[in-house]
This record gives sequence, structure tokens and C-alpha cells, in this order.
Amino acid sequence: MARRPKTGRPRKTTAEQDAAMVAVAKQQPFMPLRDVATSAGAELHPSLVTNRLKKAGLYTFKPCGKLRLLERHKAARLAFATESLQRYDPDFWKNVIFTDEKIFRTDSEGRVRVRRPRGARYEDQYMQAWDSLRANTEMFAALSGSMVKRLQSVVDAAGGMTKY
Repeated sequence: MARRPKTGRPRKTTAEQDAAMVAVAKQQPFMPLRDVATSAGAELHPSLVTNRLKKAGLYTFKPCGKLRLLERHKAARLAFATESLQRYDPDFWKNVIFTDEKIFRTDSEGRVRVRRPRGARYEDQYMQAWDSLRANTEMFAALSGSMVKRLQSVVDAAGGMTKY
């Protein structure tokens, strides 16, 4: 018994082209969608490429820019905090200033996206190094005891002060 032809618009891509797009996106997850389509031998709209990659389990996300802490890093930080808490009495901590910072950057690369499976955010091939700094703006807030210190903004155009 033969299948009847489907009604509606025919698919723009073949199964081979879909497989080629998935293979390219897995090899080069930061490649723009138009380039992924071109590498498969087709001129396709980016939303069509996104749909084909989603069906293969590759979703589009903003790349993670910082490495996560390894277990040894977490253990070292916990050991330092525990030792510091035990070493000093509670009155000592009233004179300590606690700070936090937020860094705002301007990057020359614009909107960068990565195609990856869900749950693979911190795998090395899906992370992006932030090397191209044009300007850094840092916002600091400090707390000491119950007193809030003045919020300061520091602009470091060279990017050298907090580069890690």
C-alpha cells in the first residue's frame, strides 16, 4: 500500500541538509545561523535553521562568560570562610567592610549566541572568553556593620583593573 502525497507546502530542506546543519552547529556552536545554513548548501531564513536545530536538541542561548567554580575552588573558599569566622570575635566583624561589584562591559562582537543542548551551559565548548574590552564600568557597594557606604562608579577604559 503506497502513501498518498502530503498536502501543503513542501519542506525547504532535505533530511541530508538538516543533518549537515546539525553537524556544523555541533562542531562550531558560535557560528551565525546564516552561515550554518550556507554550509549545508541552502539559503534559508534563520528561524527555519533554528527550528531544525531545536528538533535535533540544539537550542539558542546567550553564552556563559565566566567559568564556574570547581569543587576544589568551592572547598577552598568554604575553608577560608570557616577559618576566618572562628579566628575573630563578632565585634571584629563590625569593623570589616563587605563589598560587592557589578561590571558592565561594551564588547565589539555585538549579540553573540551559542547553539547547545539544554543543561550543557558550563561545558568548555559552549563558553565564550571575554577578550575584546572597549570599556569597563564597575559599580561598588560597601557595607560595614549596619552602615551603608556611598555607591561609587569607577570607569576603567583600559580594562586592566579587574581583568581576571
